[in-house]
Amino acid sequence: MNRSKPLGKGLSALIQKPAGAGGPEPDSSSAFQGAHIHHLPLELINRNRQQPRRDFEPAELEELAQSIRANGVLQPVLVFEDGGLYTLIAGERRWRASQLAGQKTIPALVRERPDEGGLMRLALLENIQREDLHPLDLSNGLRVLIEEHGMTQEELGQTLGMSRPAVSNLLRLNKLPTVIKVSLKEDKISFGHAKVLLGLATDDEKIRCWQLCVKRDLSVRQLEDLVRRQREAQPAPAVVKPFDILQAEESLCGSLGARVSISPNRNRGQIRIDYATREELDRLVELLQTMDAS
Repeated sequence: MNRSKPLGKGLSALIQKPAGAGGPEPDSSSAFQGAHIHHLPLELINRNRQQPRRDFEPAELEELAQSIRANGVLQPVLVFEDGGLYTLIAGERRWRASQLAGQKTIPALVRERPDEGGLMRLALLENIQREDLHPLDLSNGLRVLIEEHGMTQEELGQTLGMSRPAVSNLLRLNKLPTVIKVSLKEDKISFGHAKVLLGLATDDEKIRCWQLCVKRDLSVRQLEDLVRRQREAQPAPAVVKPFDILQAEESLCGSLGARVSISPNRNRGQIRIDYATREELDRLVELLQTMDAS
């Protein structure tokens, strides 16, 4: 998935500088000019339960911790005051790495407490702008904003700088079978592969094509070809006939003593009468001529 396009609205547009925010006095020597930066004790900060990102790679955290040991935290985390403590809005990765690095404090911007939907939106924005949020985590975050906070796909697109089709494609990831979600999470398949698999009608078809994709290490284009062949090989779906047509077929079968099939098409259609031998054909012709004469 290409997420390199800049978002229409950044975190800076959503961060409101609180007047008289609580906590330690800001450090006037900070390099973050114009912002009220506080150096908060790490133990006073709790993680954001609305954080859409669930997994943090240990190797990446250790790499960031080494950078923090050498250079400090170059970008403040975003928090709100919560009963004498603080809760992260954005910056959990820096907070975790700072703990690994043995830091006692971390630079932080303290803002007013957002509502639950605003908290989720800010966390999503921060992760999207850093381009390190997994599509499944993003999909789950979008789902929560829709189901629990009443946002529409259009509103999500405007807030996150995405088109509505992009939002829709991400939301559809929630419909994948669990085994495919795990494969996507483990980077055994890409977001492009997942979108192709979503085009199949049933979970069995998705899993069958996914297994072949992983086994053969198929590219997205090769998987598209596989799915296309799968669709072409499927028989046409059975036509469900109206009850009155079924009654007419049964009546004709009784009258003619042969199999009769009616294929309706709006006000037109076809009646098909099957026969097995020449003698049966002669009988049907004679019977139909007799019925016509009467």
